[in-house]
Amino acid sequence: GEHKKTLAELSQALTAIKNPDLLYYGHLFSGRSAAALGQTAAARNAFEQAARLKPNAQSPLGALSDLAYAQGDTGGAAAMLARVAALPALDGGDPWWVYNASVGLFFFEPLRRDIVETLRGEMRK
Repeated sequence: GEHKKTLAELSQALTAIKNPDLLYYGHLFSGRSAAALGQTAAARNAFEQAARLKPNAQSPLGALSDLAYAQGDTGGAAAMLARVAALPALDGGDPWWVYNASVGLFFFEPLRRDIVETLRGEMRK
């Protein structure tokens, strides 16, 4: 629903964050919001940046495939899926596979404080 606001906040955060996993998530979320706003080039760029950060990750390639398909580029969509198929088996190369588990940890107060402090530290770097 609030893709414009999300995109603005992520753009700011992505300039300060140094942690590769957080950057990866940020680019995935930026791409999703840009796509929802019809900003195809920005979405593609965000997903490509995520793919460069984590070359063995399936998620950004799947997102690029979806984006290409939505634009009527079935060949581009199939090419991205072929890249996914060529990746090593689910060997932990994609941080997205643990995202839901790590988000759940945020609601456990002692861990939430640690996560918040880590993020604050990243923003100060």
